[in-house]
Amino acid sequence: MNALSVREIFPRKLLHYMTINRKTRNDLVRDLGFKYSTIRDWEKGLTIPRMDKVEKLASYFGCENSDLIEEKEKP
Repeated sequence: MNALSVREIFPRKLLHYMTINRKTRNDLVRDLGFKYSTIRDWEKGLTIPRMDKVEKLASYFGCENSDLIEEKEKP
């Protein structure tokens, strides 16, 4: 089994939490003060957020930091 990098995991997880919480890029810009282009780059995997931004996102979505940056094994 090959380990996925945060750069591969984070975009998928971000889109997942945005979808289940019915949030758009514009919602994150408005609610969290992130730049639109920054969120777009995260979604495309071009960049990854610093931990302080991951913490802000996790709090916003009501999940753990690790839920956004780690691939959890299913039991």
